[in-house]
Amino acid sequence: MKKTIYLLSALLLSSFVFIACEKEDLTKPTIKINEPTEDKVITAGGKLHVDANLSDDVELKSYKINIHSAFDGHVHASKLQKSVTHEDEGEAFSFLETYSDAAGKKDHHLHLDIEIPEDAAEGEYHLIISLIDKAGNESSAARGFIVEHDEE
Repeated sequence: MKKTIYLLSALLLSSFVFIACEKEDLTKPTIKINEPTEDKVITAGGKLHVDANLSDDVELKSYKINIHSAFDGHVHASKLQKSVTHEDEGEAFSFLETYSDAAGKKDHHLHLDIEIPEDAAEGEYHLIISLIDKAGNESSAARGFIVEHDEE
């Protein structure tokens, strides 16, 4: 009986040591935006094509797509150009959606078309992709694009 208790104790202790020795994932996931290109012009009523490569050294969890107007001139870390003047026609378009189709993968190719409403206000908008890995590390990348109305 004593031998069994010692054996179980040794097994339990070694499993704790093994778990404690596992490396913690501190590496942020990476995002490479292929499309849209910086300052791409999209006609209101058309589609914004989003193409990006998402990856992590261990495992992805989810990503978020955020589109909002840049009419106030703000910038994001990977978007350092000056904002285009806003023409006060139409309503500012915004989009916010979280996706989990990359969960469990190390690499994911994002391919998405987002409709820009016909009444979207003209001006500069920001596309931001935020990516979270299974360990909770987060990174983001931004691109600016311009919405214009079709001049007929």
